[in-house]
Amino acid sequence: MNLYSPLREILTRARFESTSERNHFRIVEGPRDYALAEHEFNRIREIIERFGHYLDSTELLKLRKDLQKYDTVIPAYDPSKGPTTWYRFLDNNLDQHLEYVEKKCAQLSNELRDLTSI
Repeated sequence: MNLYSPLREILTRARFESTSERNHFRIVEGPRDYALAEHEFNRIREIIERFGHYLDSTELLKLRKDLQKYDTVIPAYDPSKGPTTWYRFLDNNLDQHLEYVEKKCAQLSNELRDLTSI
């Protein structure tokens, strides 16, 4: 719950959310790229640091490696709010991790249903 659900939520939003601000920071090379605001990127790193031991060790290493493959953009900003850095990833770097997390969430949900069914 502390690992898979937040990762799925953040990665899904970064991949599929179609707000004008998020779309503006996606990489133009592909239609399925990820755009993470600085607070989302930091949250993913916090989640991995705190709960990463629950991930398969190979998946954890790949995810850490792929999270280093980003391009940053700091757009013009309102001086009263300060700058927000956006982290952009190509879909082929993060798609596999989103699929892994979604499968794991489905598996855990099925296990919970089986355990609680009468």
